[in-house]
Amino acid sequence: MKEDVSRPRQRPEIFIIRPEKRTILEYFDRYCQPLYGSNVRVDSGGNIFYPTWHQVKREKINPEAYSLLSRTRMGEEAYLSLALTTKHPYELHIHQVRKNSGSVEAGIRSVEHVIKTETGKETPQIKAVKKRIGQLFDLFSDSDSLSEQDFKILQGETYAQLAQVIPNPETVVLEEKQKIVYWLIKGSGGKDSLSRQNWLITTMALQAAYRRALEREITISQILSKFIRMREALILAREFSREIFTDVDHWLEPQRMPAHYLFRYPQKPPKNVSIAVGILNTLCWRLTQPPVKPTDQSD
Repeated sequence: MKEDVSRPRQRPEIFIIRPEKRTILEYFDRYCQPLYGSNVRVDSGGNIFYPTWHQVKREKINPEAYSLLSRTRMGEEAYLSLALTTKHPYELHIHQVRKNSGSVEAGIRSVEHVIKTETGKETPQIKAVKKRIGQLFDLFSDSDSLSEQDFKILQGETYAQLAQVIPNPETVVLEEKQKIVYWLIKGSGGKDSLSRQNWLITTMALQAAYRRALEREITISQILSKFIRMREALILAREFSREIFTDVDHWLEPQRMPAHYLFRYPQKPPKNVSIAVGILNTLCWRLTQPPVKPTDQSD
């Protein structure tokens, strides 16, 4: 059978969710509003939610475990019973920030965790792959001088370099990363599927790994862009809320509202009631404006 190392065809994506997560998805859609145009949403109580998508192995998909989000011509049960070999299945997760009573600071840390994972783990992996492919192309420029033992050594070196950024390449879940690892290791060995030295297959395998690495790099960039916008929205909400709390606290200082005639002389006939009531009503209204929960829930 001829090996397919041509440009990867994009499989259509299908989106799924676990049935028990439907409730939080409905709440997310119905009662939560986007925060400054980002993927973060907040409800009327300042609770913070955001969605993420995770690739799922096809063999784990069945009608009992998942519910379908994508539209199809087939019934849900029948569709989810298929092998789905031509699809990329992604599961939707709706995250609610719960640490520190769901405060905005906890939300910022949660989003920053994803950013750090992408920049500290995923990006170095792709850089290592691209660097190794470049090294191999340089070494293979004079492939006639390489022996079978040389290719074995190179393949072992490739596996060792991958292991530095991907502790166990054989346990990778994300399909695109699986293919990157597969084609890179295969290309390092210099052989085709019949274990023959084959420079053409080797070159095409490395090219396939490089193309998929570029596509993965684009995906990482898109994820980072989305989560950076989410972090910026949360920081903006935090600063907006802090400004309100600071202003209200300013009005409640001893020399201001507590020093008003009504509060200083409660036993005397009231004066300037409308001014005091107006200020208090304004302060109460302003305290309803922060879209997120403060850092300190005692505020």
